[in-house]
Amino acid sequence: MEKLILNTIKEHFNINLEENEQIISDSFSKYPGEKKKKINVCGYGIFKDNIAKRGSHRYFLEIQINNISNKTLAAFMLNPSNSLPNEGFDQTVRNVIRIAYVKNYSKVVILNTFSLINGKGQDAIKNYKKQAKNNNDLNRRIINFYLRNYSTDLMIAWGTQIQTSDKKYYLEQIKNIQQNENKNINLIAYAWNNKTNCPYHPSQQVDNKKTNADIDGDTSVLTNFLKKNKKFKLLKINDSFELEFTEKYL
Repeated sequence: MEKLILNTIKEHFNINLEENEQIISDSFSKYPGEKKKKINVCGYGIFKDNIAKRGSHRYFLEIQINNISNKTLAAFMLNPSNSLPNEGFDQTVRNVIRIAYVKNYSKVVILNTFSLINGKGQDAIKNYKKQAKNNNDLNRRIINFYLRNYSTDLMIAWGTQIQTSDKKYYLEQIKNIQQNENKNINLIAYAWNNKTNCPYHPSQQVDNKKTNADIDGDTSVLTNFLKKNKKFKLLKINDSFELEFTEKYL
């Protein structure tokens, strides 16, 4: 098995190589709600004080997929959900893995705008505002290190609840790395929500029959993306540090 990016990060930030890592294994269907072909994966996470539980902090998650390619898909989402060693991956991370699998990626990296583990978005944001920002410095430094050292397809998938200050900070960092450090970072989305003018978050709720259609007019967003093997939407960062769809595809 190729060297884990996670180990390079640990070495750089002087994180104990034996501690702070948790392994998450899982096997699940290729498409939501089906019981046919299984995807087998193993993930490695960096957790605060080696504690992997709700209310703790996860700074990095790297997942190996049983594909033969050598491509990595990084997904940038809001905060870590309830993917834990004794429970496997939650539906949000499973959906990211499904997207990566059908697009022939062999690895997924999960990045989050803040590090607090909580599967309930609004509750997580409340706690983040109260106390979790004190734990977010390492999270930001790890994200910056990853983006500066690994050319990547970066799927922006933080949805509508990202804090304005976090969005501006991360988009400024990404644009600076792209322009001044000449790094190849492809900004992509698997679907774009026209109603809110932002990329979809890949939670289980997006796969529905409601009218929040993506660019191509589909109403069952995730399953249509997977089964129709659509292309990623290419994004750019404008001068106001907002994301825009470029009308091009990856």
